[in-house]
Amino acid sequence: MKADADAIVALAATSGCPAYFVDVPTEPTYPYHLVWSSGGNLALERPVSDSHADIDDLIGVTTVAGTPAGVLIAQANVRAVLDLKSPVVAGRTTVLELVSSQPVQIDRDVKIPETNRSPSYAVDTYRYRAV
Repeated sequence: MKADADAIVALAATSGCPAYFVDVPTEPTYPYHLVWSSGGNLALERPVSDSHADIDDLIGVTTVAGTPAGVLIAQANVRAVLDLKSPVVAGRTTVLELVSSQPVQIDRDVKIPETNRSPSYAVDTYRYRAV
């Protein structure tokens, strides 16, 4: 799943914002995307002869920006590069599909040093299939 996560992060970064897997730098550049996943749930439907190589899992993409409007703009950009796209993973055929989205929220536990404001964020969930 590491190669898959790396490919999704790389694809998300083509949206024009930095993208990270699970953790961000101490002082990130806003806006950014945070990609997160499990270790890779195996597909439930596969031939008996299959070697458990198929993945059918959910991938989260948290978009973070300095303002709620900034989240919506960055989120639209990352959706354009992820939804119904195929991250390049050697030896696999892949596809991401947007399946749900949560409302924009403000993270009042964090302050952006330059503005002394709390960042906003929203979470999209994608179904990721890899064969």
